[in-house]
Amino acid sequence: MDEVYCYFFCLYSSVIDASPIRRLPTKLSW
Repeated sequence: MDEVYCYFFCLYSSVIDASPIRRLPTKLSW
């Protein structure tokens, strides 16, 4: 389960880094 969680976490992080959402003011705190 840990490997699957890490996989999705890394994928999610890469999606956030590649999206313009990062340029917007951080209303959500991860």
